[in-house]
Amino acid sequence: MEVEVNGEPVKVFSGARVRHAIMSYSLEDYRLINAGKRLVVDEAGNEVQLGGELTGREKLTIVEASGGREDLQDGSQG
Repeated sequence: MEVEVNGEPVKVFSGARVRHAIMSYSLEDYRLINAGKRLVVDEAGNEVQLGGELTGREKLTIVEASGGREDLQDGSQG
């Protein structure tokens, strides 16, 4: 199946996870995502996790993390 990462088609196997698409696209980006310096978002701008399941035709974008993963919290802690 095929997904899109940063506008480029990436072929992955059936049952692949987001991490597989990112690793196929760029090992350097994968390392930066693991380090919390970059994030993966979907078409709607929602962060997706590396373990997320792919179904095909997803459009993923790698973006800079503004200040690390803690900036992703919305402050509405219960």
